[in-house]
Amino acid sequence: QHVNQVAWFYGQRRDTFVRLASKHLDGRAHWTNPTAGMFVWFHLNGVDDTYDLIKTRAVEKLVLMLPGSSFYPVPDPSRPSHPAKSSAVRAAFSTASDEQIDAALSRFASLLM
Repeated sequence: QHVNQVAWFYGQRRDTFVRLASKHLDGRAHWTNPTAGMFVWFHLNGVDDTYDLIKTRAVEKLVLMLPGSSFYPVPDPSRPSHPAKSSAVRAAFSTASDEQIDAALSRFASLLM
């Protein structure tokens, strides 16, 4: 019973996150509705490298996500001190409230205009 309650709870968090992502990011990014886990992967339209966007500009707007390159096992050989380029961003939805998600995705969308 506990497992079912937890799955239902995180399913609701996911549904809220995806609904608010659609509200703020349609046309700016694409993603798949996850069937498990606590993360959504965005692929940003027209952005080939999310590293500086996420590590600098998003942090300044109080948006905490991880650039897709953080999950690459090897850095880009042309930039040894930086990870490989990626258009992906990973966002967590497990602990934020609806209001926090809405505000964060709105701030994030403003970076993509």
